[in-house]
Order: sequence, then structure tokens, then C-alpha cells
Amino acid sequence: MKVLENVKGILQIVKVAVKKGFLYIFTGSFLSKISRFIASFVIVRILSKSDYGVWAYAQNIFQLFMLFDGLGIASGLLYYCSKARTFEEKTAIMKFGSFYGTFVNFVFSIAVVVYSFSGLIPIKEASGLLAILSFSSIPRINFSVREQYLRSLFRSREYGFVLVANSLFYMVLAITFAFFFGVMGLALVEYIVPLFGMMSIVYVLKDLRNSNLSWKDIVTKDLRKKIIGYSFVSSATNVLSQLLYLLDVFVLGYMTKNTNTIASYKVATLIPYNLTFIPLSLMVFIYPYFAKYSTDKEWVRTKYKDMLTVMILLNLNISILAIFFARWIISIFFGGKYLDAVPAFRVLMLGYLVAGTFRIPSGNVLSAIGKLRVNFWNAVISGTANILLDVVMIKLYSAIGAAYATVIVYVISSVISTGYLWRYLKKSF
Repeated sequence: MKVLENVKGILQIVKVAVKKGFLYIFTGSFLSKISRFIASFVIVRILSKSDYGVWAYAQNIFQLFMLFDGLGIASGLLYYCSKARTFEEKTAIMKFGSFYGTFVNFVFSIAVVVYSFSGLIPIKEASGLLAILSFSSIPRINFSVREQYLRSLFRSREYGFVLVANSLFYMVLAITFAFFFGVMGLALVEYIVPLFGMMSIVYVLKDLRNSNLSWKDIVTKDLRKKIIGYSFVSSATNVLSQLLYLLDVFVLGYMTKNTNTIASYKVATLIPYNLTFIPLSLMVFIYPYFAKYSTDKEWVRTKYKDMLTVMILLNLNISILAIFFARWIISIFFGGKYLDAVPAFRVLMLGYLVAGTFRIPSGNVLSAIGKLRVNFWNAVISGTANILLDVVMIKLYSAIGAAYATVIVYVISSVISTGYLWRYLKKSF
């Protein structure tokens, strides 16, 4: 009887979520990830294993720099736009975010160019590719700012449309450019796709086209300081937490200097890391609601508990199936030359179970209710552990050692974030 009540409760949660637009976001995120995944495994087959290793390493270094993307302005914009009451306030905050993010990323782009020619990159072929990628950060931040603005308007249908249109465009363009121009073509795609994304948002937001509103008239100096402050803390937290996805490839390159090893490990990460779209899609939909009701502890506790139940059931089934059929999955999607990626893939699927169920949802809820300091210190602890474990584990076990390190850090991070959130939410009950 209790099981039946739980099932009914879950179905009711799903029904309400679909009614409020979650279906658009989930479908958009699903099609987005599928199209980008298709692009990934086609690119893996188009490029030689060595060339794919070069591309993966150059892209990895660029993404490390882009952890500082706009110094977190997209997160600050989402938080303050979600709380803003009028369209004019939201629009003004978005325009300020675009101005600020563009300036910050221009500075970081110059830093990327300097680093690319510094002689510090162990895989020399990746240096020139990194320099080409450098200024793609500018269209990228402008797309991110507008994307978060769209989320803050609770316009789920339009958001889903933008996700799908942008990802399908990326898939077609990336496969085409990789086939004709190789890794240099893929670098060019990083400029073209965010520009297309910006145009698609302008298309769906007709009310934004004719807006001549000056952000300086509405976004006061005090509000700017608050947005920048929130964004900076969010950026610092993001840097440390996202290192979990990037540091392993970076350290692996420095310690092995082997493009084939990098290529195989990167292939092992593609499915587990892409599967994070499931919890992230849920958070894209529900984050503005958690931010809106952040002071209603009972509401937050109830919704978080419901969300956790759904994620446990879903992710457990996905992970078990992927681990069991690992060899077939790698062989079908990436080819026999990447079967050496199977052990790391299995370990990382276990990591997805932990991250997708606990780390990502609890971290996002903490952010939505304003507990940024908890996320920051969690990121400091897990980030430090990640650096130490990557160096030790890769030295001992090579590529699979990187996977072991990632899973251990997921567990540490999940225990801190979920434990704190659950304790905080139970205090008044």
C-alpha cells in the first residue's frame, strides 16, 4: 500500500512538472545532448585517434580557462533576474550582464593567447589550436547571458526551442567542418554556434528586439555590486567544482604526453558526463522556483525530497545498465580501437550515479536558496582533494586512476552538500 502511495506521489510530481513546462526543458535538453553526443561519436570516428587526442587536450585547456567565464555573471544574472519583478528590471540586468561578461572574457581571451605561446603545453600540436579557440569566449558569454535571461522569464517552451535549434546546428556544423577541415574546423564551430544561439533567442523573444532600455538607468551601482559579488562567489565555486570534469584530462596529458591515452580516456568520459543533462535539466526547470521560494523552508524541503526520490530510482537503473553493457556501448558508439576505455567508463558510470543523484541536485538547491558559502567551501575541499588524488592516482594507475579520483571526489562533495542541505532543512521541523 505504501509503495502504491509512493508511485502515485511520483506520478503527481511528474504531472505538475509537465504542466509547468518541465517537458519542454527536458525534451530540449535531451535532444540537445543527443545531438551533441551524435556529433561527438561521429567526430571520434572522422578524426584519427591522435588528432582526436590533440583536439580533446586543446579543448580541455580552453575549458579550464573558461571556468572563469564572465566571472560567473551568468549565474548572478539568473539569480537576480529570477527575483526581479518587472520585465524592465530583468532586461536591464541582462544588458548589464552582457556588457560586464564581454569585458571580462576579452581579458581572459588575451590570457589564453599568451598561454598558448608560452611553451608550457606538453602536447605542442595543441598550442596553435588553443590560440584559435581563445576569442570564442566572447560570443559564448553573450549567448550564456541571454540563455539565463530566458530561464528567468520562466519561458520553458522557448528555452527548449533554443536548446534544440542550437544543438542541431552544432551537430550538423561540427560533423561537416570536422570532415572537411579537421580540428581547425572544429575550432571555428566554437565561434559560429554561440552566434547562432544568440540569434535564435532574439527570434523567440520578440519583445526584446525593440527594447532600447539603458541598463544604467535601472541597475544602480549598489545592485551592480551585489550582482558582481554574487557572481564572483558563484564563479569561484564553479571553478573548483568543474575542475572535477577537466583536471583529469589536463593532468593525464602532462604525466603521459600520449595523445592516444588522452583520446581513450576522453571517450570514456563522454557518456557519463553527457548523462548529467538529466539532473541538470531538472535543475534548469526548478532552479527559479527554488530561488523564488528560498525563504519557505517547508516548500524547499518537500520539493527537494520528492526530487531526490525520483533521481535515485532513475539514475540507479541507468548506471547498472551502462556498467553491464559497457563493452557493447563503447564498441558500437566509438569503435573497437577504443575498447581500452571500458574500465574507466565503468568507474565513471558509478561516478555519474553519485553526482547525478546527490552532488548536482543538492549543490544547485543550495545555490538557489542563497547558501553560496556552503558550495564554495565544499568546492574548496573537493577541489583540493581532486588535485591531490589526480596526481597520485594517475601516477599509480594511469587513465583509470583519473576515473578513481573523480569518483572519490564525487562522494566527498555529495556527502558535504547533501548532508548540509538535509540538516539545514530539518532544523525547523
